[in-house]
Amino acid sequence: LGLIGSISPISFRDLVRLCSKAFETEPRAWGNPDRFVQRIAVLGGSLGSFGENAVSQNADVIICGEAGYHTCQDLMLRGASVILLGHDMSELPFVGILANAVTQAGIDASKVNIIDGSQRQWWTGFTQGD
Repeated sequence: LGLIGSISPISFRDLVRLCSKAFETEPRAWGNPDRFVQRIAVLGGSLGSFGENAVSQNADVIICGEAGYHTCQDLMLRGASVILLGHDMSELPFVGILANAVTQAGIDASKVNIIDGSQRQWWTGFTQGD
């Protein structure tokens, strides 16, 4: 699931901070922190070919779970900054949507269990402390 749209202009630095707070993660950011951005593309999980789609739609920023080093360099040099949230953290907002979809498709709601993914399986030196 992905989307692209426009928001009020914001510095890339402030957008990264908003993403950090909203997704409760320490994102990796590729791009000029002082650049003002407005056109945002969002994708849960791995970037895949969505980066090309976002560039063709003039995205200033791509927010996703993960992408390769060279892919991020390429996108940044082509004008699309990148925010990497962590694959798991980028997919959490979609869990409820998927649960609703399967119950609407006829699966008994009592058989649908959402696994708590809020405890990510990876960490950084900033999240574990000393």
